Amino acid sequence: MKLEFLSILIFLSFSIQAQHCPWDCAGMILIKTDAATNKLDQIEVTLVEDSTWIFHGKGIVIDTIYGTASLMADTCRLKSHSEFMSYRTAKIQLYHGYAYDTVYGFSEGHFLIKFNLCKYRGKKLYLHFYDRHSRGLTDRYIRIPEANRISLHDVSTEINARQTKEILELIREKIMYIPCTAWTFYETECK
Repeated sequence: MKLEFLSILIFLSFSIQAQHCPWDCAGMILIKTDAATNKLDQIEVTLVEDSTWIFHGKGIVIDTIYGTASLMADTCRLKSHSEFMSYRTAKIQLYHGYAYDTVYGFSEGHFLIKFNLCKYRGKKLYLHFYDRHSRGLTDRYIRIPEANRISLHDVSTEINARQTKEILELIREKIMYIPCTAWTFYETECK
């Protein structure tokens, strides 16, 4: 009797903590820029937690999809919509939960990073990249304010209904615009 009661209690405690929506803690950063995809790939834009700890991978934000194992741990790198969709579609073979990340039609025409919003709420986040025009590798950072972090749970109904226009209207003020020159490219490289 005690064992049955204990088993039920353990089951209930895990159920209460379970994620009920695939987007409960899913966050996204959408960026509009006039920089070309190949240029951004060259500077390796990554989401980091603290602008002072980028050394041998420390501080780099890792997105663990729905609390699964390390095979589903993804470095939060800035990707174009098509790069992100291709990457996540290929990972469906490893874990079916990646299919949830292939329905972001509203991100077309943007660059994006998906991350765990709950884990990083209230923490300082930055886009880290390398200045290609400096001698050696010089780290550069762009701060991501809380106001520009999108909660996918807040638009989950619209995501499920594939309501691209409605989602873009709801998140319009959260989309960041970063001009090409802010990535340390010369004006001539931005044309």
